[in-house]
Amino acid sequence: MKTIDTLVDDIYEVVKTRGGWDAAITEYFSSVLADVFRERLENDAVERTGAIRMSAMGRPCKRQLWYDNNTPDDGESLPATALLKFLYGDMVEGLILSLAKAAGHEVRGEQSTLRVGSVEGHRDAVIDGITVDVKSAAPFSFQKFRNGLTPETDGFGYLGQLKSYVIAGHAADPTVNSAIGAFLAVDKVSGEICLDKHVFHETMEDLEREYAET
Repeated sequence: MKTIDTLVDDIYEVVKTRGGWDAAITEYFSSVLADVFRERLENDAVERTGAIRMSAMGRPCKRQLWYDNNTPDDGESLPATALLKFLYGDMVEGLILSLAKAAGHEVRGEQSTLRVGSVEGHRDAVIDGITVDVKSAAPFSFQKFRNGLTPETDGFGYLGQLKSYVIAGHAADPTVNSAIGAFLAVDKVSGEICLDKHVFHETMEDLEREYAET
């Protein structure tokens, strides 16, 4: 059975040799793309409310959290360039998960709903029993993951997000590792991929207390 430690090399091997990608993977990737386009482009897609989500809980600025939750309509709309960036970022992330499946790794739990109290979130996936957050990154940001993201270099609260997904994911499914999570980052310019693993020692009780204090 493969482990997540060989994931990056195995993905490269699929791309290099065209091995492992078959009709089932093509169908899977097509469904991922359909979901991305539906959420990002269809005019009748359900928009998310201003309620705080798990992906926001790691942000270093608590004031921003308050405004996001209490005055979600007061901010400026995102420009088309930013929305397009998010769109192709989602497409790249779907491709990486598809390549992981083609490489023979177990990929499950994609976009599963997780909860910590009343706060909901959606993880990217569980690969080989490890919670994984896929990141499509510009070269500068990619270097942070390749060097190992730290609280000092984590300007967007990604570590807090990953911690939440790891702990809540294990609470929902005990077969998911209770302490280890990883960022699977891809440099969208060079095509380089890296796996940045982290260990979290907090419990669900710790996380619930942290959320309540926030």
